[in-house]
Amino acid sequence: MPYFDYAGKKIYFNTYGSRGDFLLLLHAGAMSSRMFLKEISRFYGKYFKVYTFDYPGLGKSSKAGPIPDNYWIEAAHVAIALSKRLGVDSTFVIGTDAGAVAALNMAIMAPELVKKAVCDGFLGVNIDPALADLIKDSREASKKGAMAAAWFLIHGFGWKKRVDADTEKIMKSRGEAALIPGGLKDIKCPVAFTAGNPDPAIPDTEKTLMTYTEMNSLFCYKLMSKPGHMSMLNDNYSFSRFAKEFFGRSPV
Repeated sequence: MPYFDYAGKKIYFNTYGSRGDFLLLLHAGAMSSRMFLKEISRFYGKYFKVYTFDYPGLGKSSKAGPIPDNYWIEAAHVAIALSKRLGVDSTFVIGTDAGAVAALNMAIMAPELVKKAVCDGFLGVNIDPALADLIKDSREASKKGAMAAAWFLIHGFGWKKRVDADTEKIMKSRGEAALIPGGLKDIKCPVAFTAGNPDPAIPDTEKTLMTYTEMNSLFCYKLMSKPGHMSMLNDNYSFSRFAKEFFGRSPV
């Protein structure tokens, strides 16, 4: 399996496709790049050179030590390092949930690298305490349902420990902790914010997305046709058409 070294840790990554521009996909919290396999096969692999990786402490990446407290910032650093490792000097980016936070941090840290970004289900510059509690309760309930099997496939036998550690980082970051220390106003690339209509993780979904577009003239937003969080997955056809159009590619 392909790995590269980052800060003494083995980071699992993968590449797909051989034509078009580069496209980096950044996964959600408590998940791994495995969540994108069907999406890549159906919607992106034919049009882009796609690359993905598992965040430190998650999926197939090294689980030595705790998940970093600021893993959405750490994920951006890893993404930049992986891009350099693969010889990528310019890429499109799609991030969903925590991956949207990582994508925005990446755009701030390496403005020359990110051409355009689609940020799906972005939870905000700060995590609302009520939302953090909702995520915690939802994950506890999911441990007893079908999601438990998915987490096992992603993280292996230690999946509960990994999910709990990820949840703990969210609880620590609620309220005043800035998920994007650099702020949104200084981002230099076009960014599209997407969400379900409505997105249960984003209160007043359309109004919230509109506030982001008011921060930067390079920002726009798109409400998908279906409700739900992470439209990249639960409204994948419409989302992929929008993303490809935003990146200047045929939506077919």
